[in-house]
Amino acid sequence: MKFAYSARTKKGEVKSGIVEASDKEAAFEILKRHGLYVTTLDELKIPFYARRLRIFERVGSKDIVYFSRQLAIMLKSNVPLVETFRTLASQTKNTSFKEKILKLAEEIEGGTSLSKALSLYPKIFSPFYISMVKSGEVSGKLTDVFLYLADYLEKEHNFRSKVIGAMIYPLFVLFVFVIVVTIMVVYVIPQLGMVLKETGQDLPFITEMVMSVSDFLRTSLSKLISANFIKSSISEIKDLVGESKVICALSGGVDSSVAAILMSEAIGDNLICIHIDSGMMRKNESNDIIEMFDESYNLNLIHVDASEQFLTKLEGVTDPEKKRKIIGNTFIEVFEEESKKLGDVGYLVQGTLYPDVIESVPVKGQSATIKTHHNVGGLPEKMKLKLIEPFRELFKDEVRSIGRELGLPVEFIERHPFPGPGLAVRIIGDITDDKLEMLREADQIFIDELRNFNIYNDIWQAFAVLLPVQTVGVMGDARTYENVLALRAVTSVDGMTADWYAFQPEVLETVSNKIIRNVSGINRVVYDISSKPPSTIEWE
Repeated sequence: MKFAYSARTKKGEVKSGIVEASDKEAAFEILKRHGLYVTTLDELKIPFYARRLRIFERVGSKDIVYFSRQLAIMLKSNVPLVETFRTLASQTKNTSFKEKILKLAEEIEGGTSLSKALSLYPKIFSPFYISMVKSGEVSGKLTDVFLYLADYLEKEHNFRSKVIGAMIYPLFVLFVFVIVVTIMVVYVIPQLGMVLKETGQDLPFITEMVMSVSDFLRTSLSKLISANFIKSSISEIKDLVGESKVICALSGGVDSSVAAILMSEAIGDNLICIHIDSGMMRKNESNDIIEMFDESYNLNLIHVDASEQFLTKLEGVTDPEKKRKIIGNTFIEVFEEESKKLGDVGYLVQGTLYPDVIESVPVKGQSATIKTHHNVGGLPEKMKLKLIEPFRELFKDEVRSIGRELGLPVEFIERHPFPGPGLAVRIIGDITDDKLEMLREADQIFIDELRNFNIYNDIWQAFAVLLPVQTVGVMGDARTYENVLALRAVTSVDGMTADWYAFQPEVLETVSNKIIRNVSGINRVVYDISSKPPSTIEWE
């Protein structure tokens, strides 16, 4: 423990300083052995960590060093204390410190002792500083005390500067090390693990452990971000919509379904979901969607079968951009027709994602339109309904995370993306009922086999494409001249880039055989091994 003391010698001389002892009695004994008769003895209350590491001891700023030294010089010249403080205030450039010095002058002029006045600012003057001043007041040697304080504080500041300077390099190295380890844990090792897993190799224990930690960290962060997004979005939607009715284009895909549940949380019964069967859906998809939402969610859901309307407008159309724009326009026409039946509806909700926007319209400069998405570039220029697109700046993985936070079933959230125009952009060339039925059956076999081989969740998106190409084949003893089907499967994070999935040969063999044997009109199956870029994920 440290004690500030004021004492007299046998000759009557007054001395003050600091003594270290285990307790107050021991401090008295030490001073007595040195021939000193103690008049005041106060413990310096320095925190434990300050006793152990001087770098953390609060000793004041450089302004206090200057203040102490100048105070000692002026007191030595017999300048009155109040006048000394006011002179120091006029000399200091620190406005805040200047105000405090003037306040001290007022306190002292009003009869307050110097040590008591200093204790008004404990954040500036430490207990050690005040104890030393108090001992100086008792001994009558304030000048010596302030000189001692100025020297002591200056040494402390120099010591800190050296320590901090010496710590900068190791701290920088530690910072870089933490960043490197974080990148390894969150990205590099998990990616390596995925590569080893895809090639069928056993993962080292440490790799599995790191992948588990990485998944936990990413999941926790994702949940936190999703929760904040949901909270802020609900507030913004309420402010925007008010009491207006809103219709949601519920295709049954992940994006539109998550958008519907988010809107329902925000505006409740004012949301009306409309599912339009365009005739371009996968096998039994419309029925499955209606059944799921009717059983699990309390939504106002209207089912519109507009398949004939879409097929009529698409008849003979082969250009992919025209297909997309026809589908986009027709969707809006149907929505506007339905909204008239519902009365005063002001808004249309869509699950548009950021990649949809990027691919549909130039964002900056002269970037080219890659393809028009029916819910972006495919919309009519003069649309009567105002658009709400809560996910317009998000990627697919972020929307999935929001869906999990909103409580949607995991098996639904993990469904592969499905384009808004549906199978229309997976049939190259013109669209007919026969081609749609052929593609539905083939696509269903492909997806079922991915689940059977337990690799569905390893793939970001998988689907079949019916090509406008016919080739010669043999079925039994008969010669055939039928369609070619392309399979597409990719791995990705956000859909902006993608790599083709490396299937084991037996998977492709099983899928190909089942499709050719069970789907009339297809006699050849090929696999697309192109990445994005340069290719897009969808063929049209």
